[in-house]
Amino acid sequence: MQFGTSVLLTVAAGFFLQRLVGRFETLEECEKAYEELLGNTGKVTTDPEPATTTTTTTTITTTAGTTTLAPLKKGEVGSMEKDDAKVGYKPPMSGTGKGSNSEGWDYKEHGKDWAATPGGSQCGGSKQSPIDITKFVDIAGQTKSVLWFDYYADPSLSDKMHFSLGNSGHGIFFSSDQIDLGYVKIGMDESEAFEYVFHAPSEHTVDGQVYPLELQILHKTPSGGTLGVAILFKNGKSNDFLKSLQEAAPDVPVWHMEAGATSTTISSKIAEAFNLEGVLNKGAVHPGGDLTFYNYEGSLTAPPCTEGVDWYVSADAVEATREEIKHISESVYASESMSNGNNRATQKIGSRKVLVAHTGFQHHIKHTDTRLTSRRCPAGTLRRMPPGTTRSERAFMLDP
Repeated sequence: MQFGTSVLLTVAAGFFLQRLVGRFETLEECEKAYEELLGNTGKVTTDPEPATTTTTTTTITTTAGTTTLAPLKKGEVGSMEKDDAKVGYKPPMSGTGKGSNSEGWDYKEHGKDWAATPGGSQCGGSKQSPIDITKFVDIAGQTKSVLWFDYYADPSLSDKMHFSLGNSGHGIFFSSDQIDLGYVKIGMDESEAFEYVFHAPSEHTVDGQVYPLELQILHKTPSGGTLGVAILFKNGKSNDFLKSLQEAAPDVPVWHMEAGATSTTISSKIAEAFNLEGVLNKGAVHPGGDLTFYNYEGSLTAPPCTEGVDWYVSADAVEATREEIKHISESVYASESMSNGNNRATQKIGSRKVLVAHTGFQHHIKHTDTRLTSRRCPAGTLRRMPPGTTRSERAFMLDP
């Protein structure tokens, strides 16, 4: 028996409708549903036609229907209100600390990307710092001269003087030409301290060991070069300098991109906060007398990564309490550009030699009423120099 095409379609459609909505009570209900299903075109669809989207109305299509959002204002398509918008992160520039994608740099990759930045062309050199130092005592590898420390509290310091601890997005630092921090001496050459910077964790490592904090004191040599002293810290007894600095500057500055470089006041009433002699451990014989340093030729540890820096790194870490160390390190980690610390990755030592440097300590008393200076010298003889001589020759000096 053969059936017409229309009959077959009717039966199939009826069966399909029964599966969708159940049985019909009357033939009229079935025929009406059949007409609505096929429509005028005879085309079957199970999804609604998507609504037309205009330039002023955003329409979202779903399987259950459409939801129309409120129209956006003219000229604000795809944008956020200014009050709700957050400025994207940009690394800080040197000096100003302002965010800049083209000139800024940070520690996100611990310096591995600095060579590609505008100010980091020298960061790919062969004599870069910091380095990992293998701990050893090699008599043949000793330096010829003793490194004498002569840090002191400048007696010209007064309550009327204003100083600050800065943070430009690359570290906690102090730099001022209003105060004399002292110097170090090798032979007859005196190198004056002009700046110090904290790094958390340490940049220099010894046998791969990383320390929670490192203080880098930069000095200007008589020839115009740079000499760096790196002091490594470990948890232990209180450190005179860090303790005084915590009292003089209880709020260490934190860098945020929106504000740029920031600073906090260091109270000039606490003189020991400006005396770098307090950083070094007090030896059994005399202050600093038991310290040993490693000496090598390297570079600045941050852009522009200038080479030719004469580095002296403490062979043993000096002690400080956890609170004293955290006082500095927490502000480093809280800064957006240093959330992983401000330590550059250690660099290849190559053919460079690391020497063992012996140190001594000179006590310096600076007289403000005359142009003379007296020191208590652990060795050598005193020699008086006439007024008007250079700093390397001033007042009383050690004869070689």
